[in-house]
Amino acid sequence: MPAMVVQSRAFNDPAGYGARFLTFDQFDPAKGALGGVRVEVSATVNGRLSVENMEGRAVSLTYGANALVSVFAPGGALLDEQAVAGEQTVTLAAFDGGVDFAGASGTLLDVTAAVDGVAGATPGGVVDAAPFLGTGTVALPVGDYATNRIAGPANMRVQAAASVGGEVRLAYDYTPKPIDDGGGGGEVIVPPTPFPGFGATVTVTGPPQVFSFDPRATGWQETLPVARFDPALGTLLAVQVRLVSTVAASASVENHGAAAGRAEVSQFATTTLARGTVGITDSSATVDRVLSFGAADGVDDFAGSGGVGEAGWNMTKAQAVTLGDAASRAAFTGSGSQELVLDSQGSGVVTGPASFLAEITALSGAVVEVAYTYAVDAAAAAVVVADGTSETSTVVAAEAYAGPVSDLQHQFISITPDNLVIAATTDNWFIRTGNGTDAIAARGGTNVIDGGGGSNFLTGGFGRDTFFVDLRDAAADVWSTVANFQSGDEVTLWGVTSEAATLSWRDGAGAAGATGLTLHASMPGRPTGSLTLAGYDTGDLTNGRLVASFGTVGGSDYMFVRAS
Repeated sequence: MPAMVVQSRAFNDPAGYGARFLTFDQFDPAKGALGGVRVEVSATVNGRLSVENMEGRAVSLTYGANALVSVFAPGGALLDEQAVAGEQTVTLAAFDGGVDFAGASGTLLDVTAAVDGVAGATPGGVVDAAPFLGTGTVALPVGDYATNRIAGPANMRVQAAASVGGEVRLAYDYTPKPIDDGGGGGEVIVPPTPFPGFGATVTVTGPPQVFSFDPRATGWQETLPVARFDPALGTLLAVQVRLVSTVAASASVENHGAAAGRAEVSQFATTTLARGTVGITDSSATVDRVLSFGAADGVDDFAGSGGVGEAGWNMTKAQAVTLGDAASRAAFTGSGSQELVLDSQGSGVVTGPASFLAEITALSGAVVEVAYTYAVDAAAAAVVVADGTSETSTVVAAEAYAGPVSDLQHQFISITPDNLVIAATTDNWFIRTGNGTDAIAARGGTNVIDGGGGSNFLTGGFGRDTFFVDLRDAAADVWSTVANFQSGDEVTLWGVTSEAATLSWRDGAGAAGATGLTLHASMPGRPTGSLTLAGYDTGDLTNGRLVASFGTVGGSDYMFVRAS
């Protein structure tokens, strides 16, 4: 029986040009035989134009905002790409004397467009499937590039800006391992990831430190203060470093000769990352193209019959390196920070006719992620907890689960108003927190996650996960966002009845980067409980992807949502 695991990651880029890593769970071979990996990309562009017509007549103006979103494999191969374009036309009256983007001759235009992706490449063909296999994570570089186009009168003043958003969906198609459940019915059961026995070491890769730099003219340098690894957490095994760089190139040529011709333009950008005199990694990109033009037209405007200008050439490159040598581990261990130097240099070559004028530009940006892989003892450390309120981090000892759910083995309960970030390093957990702003991530197996009150971000793992939103004793509104909500996962909203509750469903709500179907449930005399299921929408309530129901158990009412 074929099966599928789908993960979704969203991003938003207000600058309209940049790159980042989106991290997904790998496919665990213990689940079965991986048949293929499919990538889908959706893109959204939002453009805003302020325009003033400065001619003495009414004119028609067309504004277009365009974007390209690209996702790459860890080795740099293009997995999928999606282009999106929006356009709006407006008529403006003759110049009213004020350059204020208002009045009869000025206006503000907003353009929004979105496009859903289709399945992309399948690793195992032209793309290596190896990075997607394992029990850890795989990081995919994602780049975006937006452009604005204004077609209007010869005399006008314009100010344009565009932002880009998108979603990358990674799907694993696989055949589960058949396991005899003793019932004789031939049911296929996907086993949970085996959890390591007590006394063995557990390898943990902590959340990355992220340093982002907006695109600017090449020839820049930045210092990155990377917080060192705290040896109280365990033994540092390796430093994981990822560098993604983006380059945008443009070139303009004006022919000064009497004959038509062409120019060949090559632009290069290399971004390097180093620790003192020790190089860590680099990422290089090259943009080559040929520009053709007619005979000289006597005007140096890079237009007309004798000139040409092209922009919008961009390239995203990604490199990942693991530093496991003794010197690197020592340099990144301890208190304080380890400074890294990021340097971006560019060059260009223009080859053309005997007489011409040319101008080239290159902008480069970068994102650097640094994460620590370390070993802890499973008997003494099964969840990593960072307390954002007290600014402390620790590894918490495993405690045996004492509740009624048979598949659960461990529990971590911390009823505190502090803001906690909790990551389980083993499977089969019951995790419950208090009224702080908490983030909880499961790994695999069977898990029950209750973020308590406040605002919470809950991430499921491989396996079957149950999430709780509890309004019965809430003193204030509760809002939980659930990410990686997969088939078989469940959410229970305690204290909600079908008769008394006011239910409001909305699309696209929630925190930036994790928006989705959002429920606001209000009960008389109680705070509002809100639930965001990242990556879903209201259509999923009718197409079978989500099933909602109500019930009562032990005198407590509840609303139940399940992913089918």
